[in-house]
Amino acid sequence: QNRISLESLSMSDIDQYLSLFRSRNISNNTYAKLINCIRSFLRFLNGRKYIKADFASLIKIPLKVESIKEELSELDIKNIKNYLPARKEKYKNENLRDIIIFNLGIDCGLRRQEFINLNWEDINLKENSINIKNSKGRKNRVVYFNKDLRELLYLYRKLNGKYINALIRGAHGKRITKCSLQNIISRIFKESKTYKKKSYPS
Repeated sequence: QNRISLESLSMSDIDQYLSLFRSRNISNNTYAKLINCIRSFLRFLNGRKYIKADFASLIKIPLKVESIKEELSELDIKNIKNYLPARKEKYKNENLRDIIIFNLGIDCGLRRQEFINLNWEDINLKENSINIKNSKGRKNRVVYFNKDLRELLYLYRKLNGKYINALIRGAHGKRITKCSLQNIISRIFKESKTYKKKSYPS
């Protein structure tokens, strides 16, 4: 196999790598997981100055879904990101929380149960990383996030005054359930006029 140095890495190399996996007839969900891992790794490399170009922003982001094999277009993502900050809140810091949920799903590829289990102790704000415990197959994995999401997490923690236990909480400050998370996602898609049957995987 050919080895490519980080200094000479190009978008064509990444496209070739992705095409190789696409040719194996893998499912959309499997491909989405691969994309999210690659984007997280590229952002980490770029943040640490191992590579100069922001290749992650050039890779189309597929949405992992359960029953409908659809993808979020760049326009969908832009619409949702514009909608969330301007949305009328039902309670304090609701919009900020949902912006974090959306970005964790899109950029880090978190599954629904991983959102629910996520604690502040699992997040390393210095390394821009999340240690996901007991992931699918009962394996631990690490994903990376960008500086924009890090700033959102800093702000969310400061405003809520929560430094331990559940990261994602409901209106009464308790850890959210699968049902409440699905309701949050459905509301985002519906009110932003994005295809409302899309959902995060379990």
